Amino acid sequence: MGARSQMTMRVDIDHDVAPDDPYGNPMPPQWEIQYDDQPCFAWTTAREEVMSNNQTIVLENLRVMLPKEVGINERYRMNSIRDRMDLVTFEGPFDIKSVEWKRDHWECALERASG
Repeated sequence: MGARSQMTMRVDIDHDVAPDDPYGNPMPPQWEIQYDDQPCFAWTTAREEVMSNNQTIVLENLRVMLPKEVGINERYRMNSIRDRMDLVTFEGPFDIKSVEWKRDHWECALERASG
């Protein structure tokens, strides 16, 4: 059984279309959808609760697998990940920390977007 049969979730993938300023410096990102409603499967590989100053912080390592046809890299961003009923499973947006090719799919490590 291939990885594609496990991709029961959906995600929109954005890329930054902002031009550089006249001096070649990057401008603030302007996100535009590059891949719409892509099949995927997302999961967490670690969950850790840290208690500090009477606050509990939950750390999760979120991973997602995508079909081989999606051309993706760390300069892209993922929106909220939804199930087939279009209900949000993981609230986004997410920055892509790393992209790794597996036997028949892409696997990405995600982190919450900072801005």
